[in-house]
Amino acid sequence: MPYITKANNNLNRKVSIFILTSSIIVLLTIVGILKLINSVETSNNMLYIEILNYTLPIVKEGAFDASDMAESNMNLKKALTKYFKLDINSPLVILSKENALYSLLLDTIEFHNDDKLALTSFNLEELSIFFQEEDKALENSNGTIYNPDIKKPLNETMPEVLLYHTHTTEYYSPSTAESPFSEDTSVVAVGKIIAEELQKNYGISVIHDKTIHNTQYNNSYTRSGETLSKYLNEYSGFKVIIDIHRDAGVSKNSITTSVNDKQAAKLMFVLSKASPNYQKNLELADRLKGIIDGTFPGVMKEHKQYNRGKANFNLDKAPNSALLEVGSEISNIEEAKLSGQIIARAIAEYIHSSVNE
Repeated sequence: MPYITKANNNLNRKVSIFILTSSIIVLLTIVGILKLINSVETSNNMLYIEILNYTLPIVKEGAFDASDMAESNMNLKKALTKYFKLDINSPLVILSKENALYSLLLDTIEFHNDDKLALTSFNLEELSIFFQEEDKALENSNGTIYNPDIKKPLNETMPEVLLYHTHTTEYYSPSTAESPFSEDTSVVAVGKIIAEELQKNYGISVIHDKTIHNTQYNNSYTRSGETLSKYLNEYSGFKVIIDIHRDAGVSKNSITTSVNDKQAAKLMFVLSKASPNYQKNLELADRLKGIIDGTFPGVMKEHKQYNRGKANFNLDKAPNSALLEVGSEISNIEEAKLSGQIIARAIAEYIHSSVNE
């Protein structure tokens, strides 16, 4: 009997030690992941939502709109792979798991956005045997983007175009800590180019709103919707309204093309099928895409359409409105600006043709 009691005590001690050790490991892992999550930018709070979706499916079904994450490049997979240093696209990370010397080397290297030390991820759409986008004749036939034939006198009292940004702090490469709030490296810089081109080269008056709407990412469309409503109540003559964004999480090849021997960021319209103005929104996107396809083939990507966008991306507030993605976070700011000139010409030609219809 004493022997059995002693054996049970030993077993209980081992179980207690195992439970305690496991709890400590789990706790440290959770703390580490939370530290990583807290280190990312404001827009990456979508990571919390994805964790909730894994643990509480009812949250996803009852309150989550998948379009909220359309432009967030942070997710649970990225957080975990970063925390455990598991990057299959980095040769040094792979080697560091096999050799301690490479592990030490990895800790001494500081990586930047433009560093090329990475393996290219497999992407079916990049295979030219199936897709010929990169082989198209991308050069503008007259060698310039500006079209002087459609310039008219500027009337600043009658704005015809409204530009704004729901995610104002989206920025381009090369990036610094100040990039999100710099009007020279964010999507605001693209808006400035479009506005300048339309006013100086085409005589089209523009309102470019630079309000930062994404201080709280999940309510961005609510706040930008308030800004849009303010302008719609004040002005009635807008012919084109565009919410300018940039994409995220795509490859460099899929988002870049060549125009007049220069690199340009590709453009893409985003639509919500639930918008009461869907057909008119689609008509505007199709017209602008058609104009660009005719002069700068390869610059436009196919539309991205959601069954139900977040607040319908505010496209339900005006039939002549559009959401435009200009490049992505890996696009160079100069590439994005060049594409800004292209969309400006398309807007000018659209307004010109609408007047003469």
